[in-house]
Amino acid sequence: MVKKIVRMGDTDATGQMYFINLQKMAIEVFEEFLENAGYSLSKIFSEEAFLCPIVRVEADYLASIQICDVLEVERSLSHIGKTSFSMHYNFYKDLNKLLVARVKITQVVVDKITRQSLAIPELFLKILQE
Repeated sequence: MVKKIVRMGDTDATGQMYFINLQKMAIEVFEEFLENAGYSLSKIFSEEAFLCPIVRVEADYLASIQICDVLEVERSLSHIGKTSFSMHYNFYKDLNKLLVARVKITQVVVDKITRQSLAIPELFLKILQE
């Protein structure tokens, strides 16, 4: 699990987590996962022939998330297809392990130049399945 702190810039005028920032946190967790696996986004952008744009985002907000809350984020692979994959993120409040939100992000693998769908490259597939 990865810890994230809800900062002032993550909230709206009412002090609640602004919806897009929860999705941003999920994306950051995915980036950190890739970096820890030795497969950073900079490697993908500079060395690989593919990209992974986001094509769908789903989110459920189950409880209030406010400024200064400490969240623990649990990432898991929820679906893998030939050309796409979905990651699921559970957000828990650190103090009581209350599930406060769920985010699911689906990405498709595309050719960097043509933008046509590609099969998920073997090494990337192995990393996703870790």
